Amino acid sequence: MNPLFDIEKYHEQFSSVIANPACKIFNTEVKLDHFVLSFWETLRKLKAEKRTLFMIGNGASCSMTSHFSVDLTKNAGVHAVSFTDAALITCFSNDFSYETANMEMIKCYMKEGDVLFAISSSGRSANIINAVNFVREKFPKNFVIGFSGFSPENSLHMLATHGLHIKDQSYGIVESAHSYLLHMMIDLFVVREMGLS
Repeated sequence: MNPLFDIEKYHEQFSSVIANPACKIFNTEVKLDHFVLSFWETLRKLKAEKRTLFMIGNGASCSMTSHFSVDLTKNAGVHAVSFTDAALITCFSNDFSYETANMEMIKCYMKEGDVLFAISSSGRSANIINAVNFVREKFPKNFVIGFSGFSPENSLHMLATHGLHIKDQSYGIVESAHSYLLHMMIDLFVVREMGLS
């Protein structure tokens, strides 16, 4: 088989999912542009009120939280934090459990008005869902942004106040789409708000 055919199919699939993610805000389906505008307004509020955006994920999603928390802090002026320090993760995983480590870390840091940004390809990882449930219960006014993939009925998409779901079963497509869309949302925010390019 000609590998070019497979490459073109992959490109087509990726182009399709980044153009048409399933977005919702408070259980109302919205278009991508509406979701992006809401995300930008959330960033503006975080900056104005000097609040924090906490980002969590596993594996590739964890690496994204590290990358984009830096972009948000340095380029957009938003106080953003990701839980990627090895000592912190292993301490909380050992002393509590891996499934509750993110939740226990959030307990130590989150305040009213902060935002949780959770990334999970499956939307089903226990350590992510436990943290999301904690925030929804203990800080009902705080937003929870969730980027997920695979099944549209996944727990993260259902629980998030602001959810973006990638309609694909491939980790490569879902993770790449999450990264692309985060770059797009943050880069355009920086250009509009900060006058940078």
